[in-house]
Amino acid sequence: MPVDGHAEVGRLLKSVIYDIRGRESTYKALDGVRSDLDDWAQCEYNRSELSDEVFFGLYYHEEDVLRSDLRGAARTEAHVKNLEAATDLLARYYPDCAPVRSLLKSIDKSISALRASSR
Repeated sequence: MPVDGHAEVGRLLKSVIYDIRGRESTYKALDGVRSDLDDWAQCEYNRSELSDEVFFGLYYHEEDVLRSDLRGAARTEAHVKNLEAATDLLARYYPDCAPVRSLLKSIDKSISALRASSR
């Protein structure tokens, strides 16, 4: 995946992860996705291509988090849209394989959990 693809997926994931820290199981699932993608980025690019600061910023710096003033169901739906956008990017840039399907499944479960908790 290109670096800007990683940056966009990271920004989308961070916006949700930042806001759902109190929802333990959903947080852990998305944090696992983030960790895997961070590992993948480090396998795809070396230190001469990207600095440590850039690597860390892809999935862990939260200065670029999309913060929302939305509340309740509208906020949940914004999170769902961000996760769906992240899923679309991952499916576009990575070939269909077991590791990618596993990440997408974790995101889908998180979407379901978010929707269930907003009812």
